[in-house]
Amino acid sequence: DISWLAVRTSESAGIIDVLGLSDPEPVTWRQGISAVCGDYWDSYAPLDAVLSRVYITPVVEVWRLAIGGWVGEGGWVSEGGVRGFDGVVEYCRTLSKRYGEAHAFTSQGRMGWYSWVLAREGDVYRRYFLNTKREIDEGPPTPAEQSDAGSSGENTVMAIAGECSVDPRAFSRDTPFESEGLLAITAWG
Repeated sequence: DISWLAVRTSESAGIIDVLGLSDPEPVTWRQGISAVCGDYWDSYAPLDAVLSRVYITPVVEVWRLAIGGWVGEGGWVSEGGVRGFDGVVEYCRTLSKRYGEAHAFTSQGRMGWYSWVLAREGDVYRRYFLNTKREIDEGPPTPAEQSDAGSSGENTVMAIAGECSVDPRAFSRDTPFESEGLLAITAWG
């Protein structure tokens, strides 16, 4: 279960700014992924600890990923309601206007929640969101969606990610990367 943004940039400061993150600290891949993916399963942490941090990866094939549950929640949950998917769409719109392309992906198989947002030059050209209560399907399907017609599971999410930016399942110890990764605090944290 993971949510991430893929932004076509080597810069991290703009991502931190748009997402409203603070206190970025250099970390290794292992530390960053453990911090944002391990919180949910840490029996000593509250269940919403997963919303407190975002890991911004080093540059992989011209893309920086911002990974964390908070990204999939669209920012944070306020007393007035959930910002949710609309927040994710706005992140992509803003980041793509600044950097050319930005995409968001969520694969939460245990909850039956899958989404992707594809934006270029400030224009969101594809939005898809599915959970047990709601479905949004706007814009023309990608070639990966068309070849996997009728499915919206993890394989589809990852195929679209690979088609439009990078598929994180393909990362290994041998994956070349530039710069350093950063762990940052969200407004929730």
